[in-house]
Amino acid sequence: MQAMGQTLNAFYDLEVCPITFDFVNFLILAELERRRRKLKDLHVTIVPGSNEGFRDDDAAFNTSNKIWRLEQVAVPACWLMPKPVKLTICRKRSDLSQHFNELSENIFPLDYHPDAPRGDFLWAGIAAAAATGEDIPRLRATAQGKTYMAQWLSSLGKETRPVTITLRESSHKPARNSNIVEWAEAAKKISGLGFHPIIVRDTENSFNTPDPLFKNFSHCPQAAVNLDLRLALYELCQTNLMVLNGPGVLCWLSKKASYIMFRMITSNVDNSNLAMLASMGLAPNSDLAIASPKQRLIWETDTSENIVREFQKLTKAMNNDDDNDLIQSPKVDSSLTLAQQFFLTGRFEEATSIVKKYLESYPEHPDAWQLIGLIAFKAEKFDVAEKMMQRAINLDGTKASFFVNLGTLYRRTSRHEEALQAFTKVILIDDNDADAHAQIAELLLLKGEKSQAKGAMGKAVEIGQHSPEICEKAAKMLNDLGNYEDANGFYRRAIELREELEKERQIQKAKSPELVIPSIK
Repeated sequence: MQAMGQTLNAFYDLEVCPITFDFVNFLILAELERRRRKLKDLHVTIVPGSNEGFRDDDAAFNTSNKIWRLEQVAVPACWLMPKPVKLTICRKRSDLSQHFNELSENIFPLDYHPDAPRGDFLWAGIAAAAATGEDIPRLRATAQGKTYMAQWLSSLGKETRPVTITLRESSHKPARNSNIVEWAEAAKKISGLGFHPIIVRDTENSFNTPDPLFKNFSHCPQAAVNLDLRLALYELCQTNLMVLNGPGVLCWLSKKASYIMFRMITSNVDNSNLAMLASMGLAPNSDLAIASPKQRLIWETDTSENIVREFQKLTKAMNNDDDNDLIQSPKVDSSLTLAQQFFLTGRFEEATSIVKKYLESYPEHPDAWQLIGLIAFKAEKFDVAEKMMQRAINLDGTKASFFVNLGTLYRRTSRHEEALQAFTKVILIDDNDADAHAQIAELLLLKGEKSQAKGAMGKAVEIGQHSPEICEKAAKMLNDLGNYEDANGFYRRAIELREELEKERQIQKAKSPELVIPSIK
């Protein structure tokens, strides 16, 4: 029996966690935590949710389908881990409650309790660990799984150069599905280049009659329904082609499997739009931080032209010994940018772990101290936030944004005189900051200095006449001063500007906005 104090007890609670390939992320995060705590063993417990064993807002599959996914995706994933995992599946939630308090203090996720369940299953945690230099655990197919798939591949012919094409054909968020026509055309061209395309259909359709467009290609339904065989096939093939999809995480976490994944963004789908990918730690037109040179993310759509072009590019680099395309250039430390990205998307724990590690190497970096201050501000640790922001200013007192953030903190904590000083410093650095002038106006009005306040707000409007926020601030001040007619005029102007901005957003909807570190307003 395992020593209780040497085991990390990790809980995947289906009250709050999905029955998807996110379970694989959970396993990796749990293994990382086991290593951090220097524990010997990992014990995973799957806890049923209250909605027939699952969470209320889980994917729109029936209960039988979810149970099948639990047994065929979650459970087998444990056997692909680099170190043995002990697994318990609770059939009733009460089964856990009865003995939870007897467990050691080694609980994952942190602060988990059956009465207040929480999950930790997002790729963001893995990206953060990689950014701080941790060695990410990797999946590997079992020896027997590779033996079976090697036998199957040999049946295709001795000269076979296998390449998988994994199709997403799901009824869940179908907008993310593979473009079947384009993939069929790409398969023909890849076959013409002397390779052997192998179609791995979506599990939902693995037993249906193949699409006529793929009737002349090899199919591997075994890989579609068996996790070990799927990973074994991916590891044995020259490369693996697919769009962003759940099973793709097996390739992400494999050191051996080469892959090219297309169409990272589907803008009208909530879990694959730019904001969601940013919260995972993925930046547009980049690869994963843990990827090898033969593992690529392609942010373009899955047209046959794009597929074949990227396939040929990678194949050439892999097969040409004199080609340096596969030699990775030294990576610039982009961890602070990733921390800022996590901050922007609300992933404060990941942002904190990265920036603290970053400061160990760059203790005099003002932006890192500023970011720590911003995170502390969000956590309402105002004393800590002020110290960190002041340290950033001491290192670089030329950045107006540093004083904006400090002034905002002072306003939040009702230190109006200090806030006035901070925003005055902002306009000394950048006199064209309309919001800083508006902030000064509001602070002067709080002091009863009405004439000076009106002058400062006039300057703000002069600079920011096309800003709805500035017009609203001017309207509110005029309203407070009893100038209702002019106030209404500014309110109307703010409404017009917001309507114009919304039209512009619709026009620019397809574009990917740049992520920048904001002021705390």
